Amino acid sequence: MAMMSGVNNGEPGIPPRPHFPPPAAPKTQRRRSRTTALAVVASSLIVLGIAAIIVVKLLTMQQLTAEYSSLAREYNGQVAEFADTDEALAGTVDELERSSEYLASFLDAAAPGYVSQESRDQLVEDLGTLDEILANDTIDPVTFDTVDRQPADGIGESELRDEIESVTDLSASVTAAIDARDEASASLVSAGNDVESSAEAVIASVAPVSGDLLEAAPSASNGSRMDLEQSVSALTPTTQWQSQSTLDAMADYVSAMQSVQQSHTSREAAKAHPDYANRMLIEEFARSISGGVVLDLDWAPVVNGFGPGGTPGYGGTAQWWYAKPNYTLITLSENVATDWNSPQSVRDLVAHEVGHAISIKSSCTAAFNSAPINGDAEAWATAWAIGMGFTGPGNGTWAYGAPTQEQIDATMSCR
Repeated sequence: MAMMSGVNNGEPGIPPRPHFPPPAAPKTQRRRSRTTALAVVASSLIVLGIAAIIVVKLLTMQQLTAEYSSLAREYNGQVAEFADTDEALAGTVDELERSSEYLASFLDAAAPGYVSQESRDQLVEDLGTLDEILANDTIDPVTFDTVDRQPADGIGESELRDEIESVTDLSASVTAAIDARDEASASLVSAGNDVESSAEAVIASVAPVSGDLLEAAPSASNGSRMDLEQSVSALTPTTQWQSQSTLDAMADYVSAMQSVQQSHTSREAAKAHPDYANRMLIEEFARSISGGVVLDLDWAPVVNGFGPGGTPGYGGTAQWWYAKPNYTLITLSENVATDWNSPQSVRDLVAHEVGHAISIKSSCTAAFNSAPINGDAEAWATAWAIGMGFTGPGNGTWAYGAPTQEQIDATMSCR
């Protein structure tokens, strides 16, 4: 029997099997799987986002912390620099205030007419400028405290940014304060340098000015000239301008120069004295036997109690100073000049006083201090005058007694 599947020829037989499609996957289960996957992805993205945010924040905080630390180190260094600058400025101010006070005294000592007027005027001007700068000091006192080198634990980003801004502002403020002090210090130092140069110029002018003034006082005594020379030697271009010794030296110089001028004036006036010619003869005589010792002769009515205004007779004294080596001042009563051309005793007296002067010669001090003189000034002067041929009583024998021949011999090598 022939059969054809799915074809019904009208003949009886087995009915055809129904055709069913394969069963489909349950739709509800597929949706659940897809939702779960999306949820996992979303969760992962959220975690990653949060992690990224955390990482960014951590990196930001690290950068901000590093920025803060750098600024803090720089600022703290500026604070130290400011402290040094402020201290240096205060020191400069103190030093120049002392200089100003000193120079006021210096100008009093360096009296007009005894130093270069141009140099002195410049010092006055420069000192005025310095005083004006010191008086107009407008820098307000201020202090700066250091900051922590690291931000506080647990600080937030916003707070840290505020701290950075604060340190930045402080840095700008301390920089401005340093600049202001540097500027003020530079101005003060410049003014200080100016007064120093001017003061040194005043000191350097002493030698040439004193030379001119001395030349204008030819009659001044040798003693006053020696004092002047000594005082001028203490004031040279290398002399430290700001010291008490310089201040004293300037005052000594002016005083010495005034003494020179007064001596010149006095000795010029003495030229009108009726015995002036004889006085010059006596000075010439005394210097001719003084062996190079520098002499001055002064005159007075009464000397050592003797003279026209005292006990009848002739008086004389001799003075010498170890600070003025090889110099003696002899003072004679006025009647020595009046009677110079009559009794021999006046010459004997002058020889006795020159004998005192001779004792200070470096080549004579050993004989003077040794036996048989033993430092006896009157025995020496009397013996020396006798050894020089002045044998009258005015040579000292009347007042002090006759020396021994041994004492006279001891003076013979000293001429």
